[in-house]
Formats: sequence, structure tokens, C-alpha cells
Amino acid sequence: METEIIGLTAQHVRNVLDYDADTGIFRWRQKVAQRVKIGDLAGSRHYSGYLTVFTLGKSHRLHRLAWLHVYGAMPDCHIDHINGVKFDNRIVNLRLSNPTENAQNRRRQQRGAKSGLLGVARNGNNWQAYIRVNKVPMYLGTFKTPEEAHQRYLDAKRKYHIACTI
Repeated sequence: METEIIGLTAQHVRNVLDYDADTGIFRWRQKVAQRVKIGDLAGSRHYSGYLTVFTLGKSHRLHRLAWLHVYGAMPDCHIDHINGVKFDNRIVNLRLSNPTENAQNRRRQQRGAKSGLLGVARNGNNWQAYIRVNKVPMYLGTFKTPEEAHQRYLDAKRKYHIACTI
């Protein structure tokens, strides 16, 4: 990840945006576009679920700007939303993480998965629970219902994924 984007400094962010660390809300301090007024809420929901703003000719995720605004430096690693809510940019909800830790805090199943539940797959007429630990798949058992399999997965997730906050 880039640690510095030309012109994107804590001072620039503080000059153009007000940030309320308790609510995670950004407001414009400067008129940056025709339709933007000083004091307007800043940020729009990206298709990824994160809030973004456009400044210095580029789109920036607000959770990264929150970190920059508060701590004065852009981290060269991931920033994880502790509660899993991608648009909750309160500083107490943000933590530095590596890609593995960030993935361990995932709340939803990947697209295309059919069970609708994390760690659960159909196995004939039953449901199988599985998890990855240190990139190695671990079988957790076969269950009559997807909910039972999911509960077993959650128990294992809390045990093996130290960054998990579920």
C-alpha cells in the first residue's frame, strides 16, 4: 500500500475536512465543488461499502482519512473496522491489521456461496462446517442444519482467529 499520496497529508485533510472522532462523521470545511457547501456531510458510499471522498484528483476511503486526521500519518497496512461495519468510521472502531487479521474479522460469506452463512457448505442432505487456520482448511464436522454448522464455525472462529470480534 502507498504510505504517501502526493499532496495528501494530515494537514491537507484537516484543512478541507472536519472529523468528529466520536461519531466518525466528516464534514467539508472548504467548498470543493459547485454542489458542496461548507458544513455538508462528506463522503458517499462506494460499491464496496466503504465511504469515500474525492480530493486531490483521487477517491479516498474515509476510514483511512480518519486515521490520517487523528494520528497524522497514513499507515502502510490495512485498517480494520472492529465491528465489521464498513461505514462506521469512529476512531475507536478502527485498528491497524494485516490482511489475515482483516479477513478474520469478516462478517459475511463470499459472493457465490450458497449456504448464506460463513463457514458452512451443503454436504448431501447435511451441512458441513469448516474454517481456515493459518491458511490450512480445518474440517469442523457435519450437522443436520445450517444453523448448527454455523454455530460450530463461530465457536472455532472465536478460538482460532484472534482478530475476530464476532
